[in-house]
Amino acid sequence: MIIALRTLMIFTCNSLADLASFQHWFTEQRNLHSSKWFVFGGSYPGSLSAWYRLKYPQLVVGSVASSAPVLAWENFYMYDQTVAAAAGPNCANAIRTATQDVQQQITQEGKFDEMKVSSLVQQKC
Repeated sequence: MIIALRTLMIFTCNSLADLASFQHWFTEQRNLHSSKWFVFGGSYPGSLSAWYRLKYPQLVVGSVASSAPVLAWENFYMYDQTVAAAAGPNCANAIRTATQDVQQQITQEGKFDEMKVSSLVQQKC
């Protein structure tokens, strides 16, 4: 799990830097030097918008982070409980089965590239 967390952190930091580069490029291309930027997103993009505001306060005047898990937790069971309650028992079981399948696949060397999205969730939801 440590490797996955490091990878996610690197991916997130690179995403934020990419956003800053894009903002600079777009501002130059459109001559928007006097414009103010506001970022927003929902779920993971919402987290990115909040972190972007924290990392680059000089680039944006505000952020809306809707349903954004800005404080990541390992084994965040409360989220799973909320999803399961909203999805219903059949869909929740299909999600659990698919998640277990994915976790089993990505822990086997070479299997990650072969992995395909389980159709179990699609069939049950």
